[in-house]
Amino acid sequence: MTKHRILGTAGHIDHGKSTLIHTLTGIDPDRWVEEKKRGITIDLGFAEYRDTEGNTWGCVDVPGHEKFVHNMLAGVSGIDTVLLVVAADEGVMPQTREHFYICSLLGITKGIIVLSKCDRVDEVELIELCKEEIQELVAGSFLESAPMVSVSSITGHGIEDLQKELHQLLRQEFPSNKRSFFRMFVDRSFSLHGVGTVVTGTVSQGEFKLEEEVWLYPDEEQIRIRGIEVHGKSASYIVAGQRGALHIANRKSYEIQRGHQIATAQTLCKTWMLNVKVLLIPGMEIKEKEEVKVHCGTAVVLARCSLFSSDVLLEEGYLQLRLQTPMSVGAGDRIILRSISPLNTIAGGHIVDPLPLKSRIKNEELMYQMLLAEQQDWETYLEIMLRFQGFDGISESAIAMRMALSRKKIRLVLQALVHESKIISCASATQNWYFHAQVMQQFEKKLLQILQQYHRDFPERFGMTLHEIKSKFIDWNIESWMLAQFIARWSKQKKIHRQQDRIAVISHQAKMDVSKQQQLENLLVEIAKGKFQPPRKTQLFALCDLPLEIGNELLKYAVHENQLVRITEDLYFLPEVIAKIEQNIIQFFTRQEQLTVIQCKELLQISRKYAIELLEYFDGQQLTRRNENTRTLV
Repeated sequence: MTKHRILGTAGHIDHGKSTLIHTLTGIDPDRWVEEKKRGITIDLGFAEYRDTEGNTWGCVDVPGHEKFVHNMLAGVSGIDTVLLVVAADEGVMPQTREHFYICSLLGITKGIIVLSKCDRVDEVELIELCKEEIQELVAGSFLESAPMVSVSSITGHGIEDLQKELHQLLRQEFPSNKRSFFRMFVDRSFSLHGVGTVVTGTVSQGEFKLEEEVWLYPDEEQIRIRGIEVHGKSASYIVAGQRGALHIANRKSYEIQRGHQIATAQTLCKTWMLNVKVLLIPGMEIKEKEEVKVHCGTAVVLARCSLFSSDVLLEEGYLQLRLQTPMSVGAGDRIILRSISPLNTIAGGHIVDPLPLKSRIKNEELMYQMLLAEQQDWETYLEIMLRFQGFDGISESAIAMRMALSRKKIRLVLQALVHESKIISCASATQNWYFHAQVMQQFEKKLLQILQQYHRDFPERFGMTLHEIKSKFIDWNIESWMLAQFIARWSKQKKIHRQQDRIAVISHQAKMDVSKQQQLENLLVEIAKGKFQPPRKTQLFALCDLPLEIGNELLKYAVHENQLVRITEDLYFLPEVIAKIEQNIIQFFTRQEQLTVIQCKELLQISRKYAIELLEYFDGQQLTRRNENTRTLV
């Protein structure tokens, strides 16, 4: 089976990285006139190396100058294997070290050390000294046991040995990404005559076919791809381990830039905060509230550091990054941190939680949660995550974005927690949502308190509507469908009682004293007598000999129990009468397209004022729509 991998260079300026790629592939990776004129690499360069068996290495050549480390970081973000290039006549230099640290911090696990420019050194002792210096640098790292190949791009010496080592690497197992969705980091965007906008990048995971849906991140907008090229050749699909170009429809090249990503819809988190674990480069430190540059993929944003347990972080630890502009990321993504002044690489690591809650104080429990992720104690980790989420809960898709696990594994963990009654699930129209059991207990306790107080205030009523209950939880950010499912759950558990759209505690029995019941019946009788033109409130209370306070209470009760329909503050109808009026209006529209106030007055044999009030009511019910002085059926 054909294999595809991404190969990146690393090393100090003028150590022969670009020349090596040119010799290996026959393609000059330096694209800009300025690069050729000055003889140094400024930006990323690209080429393809194909072995005799058809396997491909997408080659990314990076600049070695200290001023262009930001470009180097954009290039190595998606590589599988690094060629650490060290010139035999100079040995390990500052950017050799910085590039090596960056590759280590990015979690790259495969590499080859290339001792370049060997034709410039005659003394064997100098070459051996250079090798010892390199081995000292890489001791204890992923390159400690890596092959070291001496080459000369000028004479061709050692190139065949390098090709053999690359072929050997392809036989090894490479780390696989647990998340299989498509993802490509954009590193270039330009416009071609007759083609339109083209973006290039490295596919870090998954695969993409032309007919599939993808989004542009961090915009979170769907885009249409009308063409794929892999190393200059048209293709119907592109897979992880390849570099490619995508032809974008209906987008200008300036609308997509380095730092954007193209990925499967709803797979990445757009976030302003990150909880991360970092390892610092020896001699570096991170201070509380220090401003840093965060590199992730091809993107770079400014952020402020919030430490969890001290004011200074040394060696390694956890911290929260508060971003100045949002990034689109996933759990497990690798990051590099660089200081602002002086501009140095200081640390690197990975994202533990891409959508954390803001921690305003030192929080040991948050540190514990991140430690659980490191230990892969996913059940405890998820339980703590849901407790932190509180009444917001979290959807299964959001959990998948926040955890570097497959959907299958996440579902198994969630099912185990539900089975142990540690978390509660409820289903929306599209997916499952989850809440911590303790949070649900607090919600249940609050709901029962609200219902009991309501029963004390209105003993004659059966209970509260869902709308009335939701209004009591306005600060809890609970969706109506969630509330309905919670109510159904507690009703099944016999904790509350539901009758149609009313909810009450299980022990409540609605009761109205005999005198009030008689007053209510008298009030309903008088309204029924009026048919399409019932008495207004003042007249109604006079007919029933009711004080204003008691009359208002009875009207409110009758509306609450669906015995009356409130048209205005002063006018109430029986529900069956409103239904009859609605039927008459609908029937009128079968004969005519428009209805005026006068026509409504004549149709129902009521006064003009009643007609206006009823039409305004039906406008609000979206039965009719007003257009100046007429109504039409919606």
